Amino acid sequence: GWRMDYSVPSPHQVAVAIVAYSLCSSSMLLVNKLVLSFIPLPSLVTFAQLYVTATFISILKITGVSKVDDFEWDKVKPYLLYLLGFSLGVFGNMKALESSNVDTVIMFRSCTPIIVAVLEWAFMNRALPNRQSLLALLGIL
Repeated sequence: GWRMDYSVPSPHQVAVAIVAYSLCSSSMLLVNKLVLSFIPLPSLVTFAQLYVTATFISILKITGVSKVDDFEWDKVKPYLLYLLGFSLGVFGNMKALESSNVDTVIMFRSCTPIIVAVLEWAFMNRALPNRQSLLALLGIL
């Protein structure tokens, strides 16, 4: 079977992972924008994507290709708030794509680390980013 490798990845592996994630993320934005131009129902498109993902994971489990844990309420319950937040985030992203262009959505997504830094300062008593960190955060934009 397939086993998780917990060794430290090489810089090359990290770079490949970053590029692959970026390509997947940007291509999903484009595909979602295209789908929404034909099916202007963000709730339906989001539901379909989540349903297909759950079905794919179930198929992997049934066929034995991957080990997938059974649902156990005690394990699922702590993640319900995260699940709600994730679903609302995906739905919000779809609504944003429906009414704006991909560049605008990317720009607002890029602002997320800055917003998180300010919220951590305001609500968790964390330090604001120092000058170097702030320049790095602004460099994302």
